[in-house]
Parts: sequence; structure tokens; C-alpha cells
Amino acid sequence: MQATKDDIKDLDGIPEMFHKLKYSYEKLTATQRDCFLYCTLFPEYGSINRDQLVDYWMAQDLIPQDPNKGHWIIRSLVSACLLESCGSDLEVKMHHIIRQLGLSLTVQQNIIVKVGMSLEKAPPHREWRTAIMISLMSNDIKDLDMSPECKDLVTLLVQNNPNLDRLSQTFFQSMHCLKVLDLSHTNITALPLCSTLAKLKYLNLSHTLIERLPADFWMLKNLRHLDLSVTKALKETFDNCSKLYKLRVFNIFRSNYGIRDVNDLNIDSLTELKFLGITIYAEDVLKKLTKTHPLAKSTQRLSLMHCEQMQLIQISDFTHMVQLRELYVESCLDLIELIADLDKQKASCLQVLTLAKLPALQTILIGYSPHHFRNLREITISHCQRLNDITWVLKLEALEKLSIHHCHELEQVVHETANKVDNMSRKLSRAMFRDVGEIMVCLKNNKYMVNGTVHHVDFPKLRFLVLTALPKLAEICCPRDFPSLEIIRVEGCPLLKTLPVGQMHECPKLKQICGSYEWWERLEWNGREIMENKYFIPIQDEG
Repeated sequence: MQATKDDIKDLDGIPEMFHKLKYSYEKLTATQRDCFLYCTLFPEYGSINRDQLVDYWMAQDLIPQDPNKGHWIIRSLVSACLLESCGSDLEVKMHHIIRQLGLSLTVQQNIIVKVGMSLEKAPPHREWRTAIMISLMSNDIKDLDMSPECKDLVTLLVQNNPNLDRLSQTFFQSMHCLKVLDLSHTNITALPLCSTLAKLKYLNLSHTLIERLPADFWMLKNLRHLDLSVTKALKETFDNCSKLYKLRVFNIFRSNYGIRDVNDLNIDSLTELKFLGITIYAEDVLKKLTKTHPLAKSTQRLSLMHCEQMQLIQISDFTHMVQLRELYVESCLDLIELIADLDKQKASCLQVLTLAKLPALQTILIGYSPHHFRNLREITISHCQRLNDITWVLKLEALEKLSIHHCHELEQVVHETANKVDNMSRKLSRAMFRDVGEIMVCLKNNKYMVNGTVHHVDFPKLRFLVLTALPKLAEICCPRDFPSLEIIRVEGCPLLKTLPVGQMHECPKLKQICGSYEWWERLEWNGREIMENKYFIPIQDEG
């Protein structure tokens, strides 16, 4: 059972800690305090996306319309020990004791936080009447068939209620002050009439089953942030998004509503647009958008789907998309080759790449550094049946997460000779034990120096390795040090009998090795029992 606020305050030493934390809180500016209390709206023990947090703050007018100001406040809260950095610089978290301090203060602010409580029904009407902010995220609420009186409500967070499929047609009728509304990751299929939401600035409908926007949607004249990403049932937008002239963020990335001609988008009137996420269904549209269209500069997330007869993707063709951070290529059945060639100009911003359902894809070529993938942090490769070599991942010095699923021809993640790795390891080991005056070892910028020769450290930032349904996979790579690796997860890889980690190699941050008991028992290595006690987490292998 989860401890209550009073339970925690009664524990030994906690009152003194609360006193110190409250002192830190009182030293904050009024803006910093408001931003800190906003963090209590998120689930306990969960991480908080920094960009999303800043978007919320800007929409509620806690800070100016300047993301840099928001990120500065996050850093200040981290410095004050009221927030904690996560392994990735994309997220922060709040210690549960500090969160309890925040929750003890929210009562005075008319903030209702009922997060992760397995609620099946929304709070009663009386609790809505004086609320300024309400967070109901991560529950089991099935419907919001109500018309709450909440004239002061400014923020309503209902995301991650997977059973929620309906809102009453009059649900918004008294929400005249609402500025932030998040209904993402629910099963809603329609949005009620929303003309009363005249002050709404942030609306997130991503990962829902919504089919179309209401006819009066164009009346949301103050809307600045609209997220319709991964709305796989969305059929149309009635072109009323083109009338939302204050939109700074418009995201239809991986939406069913994609464009087959540049003119289909019809949002040239959005002169304030800073972030565009789009889905494209034709190669000629891609060529127009990357070469001549003014929206290219705003495009940060791009999904290519069902682009018939497209056989080649060359990343240098995306240079006009100077802010492109995520590329998702799916169901382009004729795609054979992807080339990340030499980046001679400004470094590519691309950080996330997904290649999914590409049955003809055989080759991925990456040039020598600096190349267009040098800033990639995350790669997912799924259902690419002809792809059998991804040794090129060794060139990705920024890579933090590598996920490979349902690639039936893949036998090794990295093709390499054991002698090469062993020789390099022995040289490094000898150097470390020699006299410092004779040999210098430098672990800087993902490189080390031995006898005057510079060597690159492979996978210097890799934190997560996920391998699923790879029936021919027999080896990941040769054993080596993994300075940042935290989690290995293996499912449905019956031929994989070795792991590239062990007592002879450094994995100082390793926390978990996840897999089935049957797979773990088949592993062939020394020290398996020791590794099991320290790291093994059993999971149900679905094959």
C-alpha cells in the first residue's frame, strides 16, 4: 500500500528533511514555485519530459513564450535539489519525498492530484468547482459523462487513461478559463463541441482514436500547441487548422491524416509556426517539401509512409529541413537502400530514426564522420526481413538506445572478428597498468590513446539494448566494455547463447538483464550465477 503524506511525515528524520526542503522552496521566486508545484501533477516515481513540461508552463502563462526560459527554470530546480536529472538530458524526475512536500502545498492552491490511483470514475462534481488544476493521468477512468462546473480550471491532464472512450457533449461548457488540455493515450473517438474553450492554448490528442475535429474547432483562436500525432483513425481536419493563426506547434506526425500533395496541407497562413510534424504518402511531395517549400524549415518530425516506388533515401536530401529531429519510415515496400552520407555542412539535427515494415530494405550505408547520423540517439529497426547487417551502428557515437524487432535474417548485430577486439582490450589493459610517465591513457571525447595511437570507444553512450523476435540471431557482438549500458532486454531470440558483458569487462552502470528463465539457462558464459543475482529480471518470453 502506498504511504500517505502523513505516514511519510511521521517517519524518523523526515520532519527535519521536510523543513530543509521547505526552506529551499521558500528561497525560490514566485515563478519557480509555481513551476515546481506543476511537477507534482505527474506520477510518482515516473520521469517528466522536459520539453513537455516547458510547453505546459508556457501555455498556462507561468513563463514567457520562450523555451529557453523554461529550461533555465528546470536547471534551477535541479540545482536546488527539488528536481533530479535522469540518465538522459531529455527528462527529469522528482524524488517521492520531495513530491510529498509539493503535494502538501497544493492543497492550499486548489490543485487536485489523483494520479495512478486506479480510479474508474472521475472525482465528484464538488471537487471540480474550485479547482485551478486537475491531474487524473494514469488511471482506469472509463468515461467523463458529466458537465462539471469549473469556471476557474486552467489545466486538465487526463492522459494515459486507456479505457477512456467518451466525453459528454457538454463536458467543456463551463471551462471558459481552460488553457491546457491533455487527452493523449486514451480511446476517445470524438471531441465534444469546444467553442467555450476560447482561452485554450495547449491541446494534446495524440495516440487517440479521434476520427475528425469538431466543426467549431476553428474558434480556438488562442491555440498555440496542437498535437495530433499517432492519430491512426483521423480522416480529416476540415481545413479549420489553417485558421488557427497563433499555432506555433502543429503535429500530425504518424497520423492517418497525411498529405499526398504539398498543397493538401494548406497551412501557409500559419506564420507563427515553429514546429511541424507531418506524414507524407508520396515521394514527389517529399522532394517538393525538402527543396522549395517554406514549411521545410519548421519540420522537426517527419513520417514517410506507403511511398510507392521509392527505392532510395539519401539523408543529404533533407538538408533544407534544418531542424529535423525524428524520421520515421514505414511501409515503403520498394525501399532498398538508405544512405547517410558525408555531412560537409552544418551538423544534422536528426536524433531519432525508425525503420519499420520495409521488406525490401537490404542496405544502410553510413559514411565516415562527420556523417548525417552523428547525432542519432535512438534507432528502432522493425520488420525489415532482408536486412542482415547493421555493423554500421558502431559509427554512432551518440547512440543511447538500440531496438531491433522481427528482423528474421539478422544473425549478428555487429559483424567483427574477436581477435580485433581482444587485441585492443589487451593493449588498453597493459597501458593502464604501466607507469603513468611512460604511457598515457585518455578517456575523453569517446576516445582513448595507447602508445600515441588514438582509438575510438565503441558504444560510448549506449544505455538500452532491446532485441525481440530475432530467430537467427546468434551473437550481439564481441565482448567489450560498455561504459553507459543500463538495460539489456532479450525476447524471442532462441539461438542467442552469449552476451557481450561479463566479469572481464566494465559495465559500471548495468542495472538489468531482462529475459525468460529458459533463455537465461541456455546462456553459455562464466559467472552466470553471479550475474543472475545482480542483474537478471525474468520476463515472459512471447517468442
